[in-house]
Amino acid sequence: MESSNLLSTESGPMSILLTDVYQITMAFAYFQQDKHTDEAVFEYFFRKPPFKGSFAVFNGVHDVLRLIQSIHFGEEELSVIQSLLDSVKASAHFRSSGTSKSVAGFLDWLRSLDSSKISVYAFQEGSIVFGNEPLLRISGPLALVQLLESPVLNALNFATLLTTKAFRLVRTVEPESQLLEFGLRRAQGSHAAMIATKYSFAAGFDGSSNVLGCAKYGVPSRGTHAHAFVTAFHSMDELLDTAKNDALTDTLSRKQFIQLVLSIREEFKVGQAHQGELAAFTAFAMSFPDNFVALVDTYDTLISGVPNFCVVACAMLRCGMKPKGIRLDSGNLAELSCDARRVFHKYARISGCHELESVHIVASNDLDEASISDLGKFVQNPDKCETTNGRMHSINDFGIGTKLVTCSQQAALGGVFKLVQLNGSPCFKLSEEREKSTLPCAKQVYRVYYQGVVQADVMCREEDAVQYVNDNESAILGCSRIDFSRKYGVCVDRVRPMIELVWRYGEAYGTMRRIQDNEKAELISELDALHASRTHLLAQVDSMPQYVNLNSTRNQSALSSDAVFISSKLAEITLQLIGSCTPIHFLNPINP
Repeated sequence: MESSNLLSTESGPMSILLTDVYQITMAFAYFQQDKHTDEAVFEYFFRKPPFKGSFAVFNGVHDVLRLIQSIHFGEEELSVIQSLLDSVKASAHFRSSGTSKSVAGFLDWLRSLDSSKISVYAFQEGSIVFGNEPLLRISGPLALVQLLESPVLNALNFATLLTTKAFRLVRTVEPESQLLEFGLRRAQGSHAAMIATKYSFAAGFDGSSNVLGCAKYGVPSRGTHAHAFVTAFHSMDELLDTAKNDALTDTLSRKQFIQLVLSIREEFKVGQAHQGELAAFTAFAMSFPDNFVALVDTYDTLISGVPNFCVVACAMLRCGMKPKGIRLDSGNLAELSCDARRVFHKYARISGCHELESVHIVASNDLDEASISDLGKFVQNPDKCETTNGRMHSINDFGIGTKLVTCSQQAALGGVFKLVQLNGSPCFKLSEEREKSTLPCAKQVYRVYYQGVVQADVMCREEDAVQYVNDNESAILGCSRIDFSRKYGVCVDRVRPMIELVWRYGEAYGTMRRIQDNEKAELISELDALHASRTHLLAQVDSMPQYVNLNSTRNQSALSSDAVFISSKLAEITLQLIGSCTPIHFLNPINP
């Protein structure tokens, strides 16, 4: 039997046909007008950061490069395109300069295409980014790059949206807390479930319940058990009837462990606790002695679930095993967690098993940043802590499902892919809504630092360097994107270009390139790209603590009017609005 590639770490690239009808009709019209091979530059950006926040976490570049790497129009793809053009009654007879511009000629041109004429520049995956700055740039033949628009947006928008949502959750919880992705059953399809596992891990999540996702992406597997497991047991007699003298530990049999549980149950006097639940917990603990987490809200959390857990956990501790904790999945999570912690302390005192006081409490149940923030301050001992507003909880870890995998607060990121340059000439779109106007020219983004803290992002033409105020290299000159007449001086001691080459002439470059043992360069694997994205994201946090703030709508690259800074030259090219006598407003340095 052939081995299955089910667990291959590589997902297949998107089809070149995963595009909108108008991309193909535009490409054909370009072809008939001899514009299809014009050298075009398109840029990807979003206007407003998602979730009413101040930032996004950029992701999806590797998927774009795998799409570009796989560019090929075979007979099957060409047949689909021909059928489409026939259905929209594309012009069948057209000649330009003696060359046939028929549908057949267009298909012949498509048949000749590959990735060798495409160049891609991008922010590194996992970068913290801001609105209205170009994050990815693709150049190549106009008709071909036009065909890439829809799949590029598909690859970047949801990956960036979901990574951002997950990172907001990472920034919400205590640094010691673990975040677990539990969204498989609520995801909008199997592909969305895999994306959720992948990009929540990229954002800093600690694990997932998605078995296939964990296997593909190297994500730690996490999970407990369901209510069904608890309700499948009825009494401890079931366990005693089937128990054998099989060893549970080096010195203890399963039967002896069950008897110890029953003995501690009498010691703790938990007669109101459900016996079937106790049997379920005992069975699960014997199956997973190093990873015992009990779901305690099947019957009654405080009267049955938590006491039953304490009985089994104490038995485990007396046998040298280490129970992990409980999971709460309903009710007032803040109050229940504090009450559960009090029960832990109570039975720790009774039994002398003081490790019981510090077992973990995991919470789930439609959580997101807002509901986690509303829980208040984390306390390890609710009876020995006072909070300023009275809100507190004792939850260590969180399982996040529906509101993460569906991004329910905002269904889509409004990323766009705009033509900014054609045959070396600038292109731009004007709009009555000023914020929807685009800026021309291929651009570079420079990140400005002062004393280790990000001060601003400044956009320049690709060929331009940043401008300094009066040749003084302690302050960079920038203009408001909304009001070109307003100039600013931004304190600086380090400048970093953010957009790097990642693809050219059919080969990967930069952070997306690896050299094989045979010295052949190739695109890095999906798995390596994912882990590099995670590492890069988490390394940036200390440089911009004020900006990665869930309660702030201030954009760190938009120190005025929520707009990105641009260079004077770029502003002048765009609308010729910069005057030589425009005053410069110096900005105070932004501190950590």
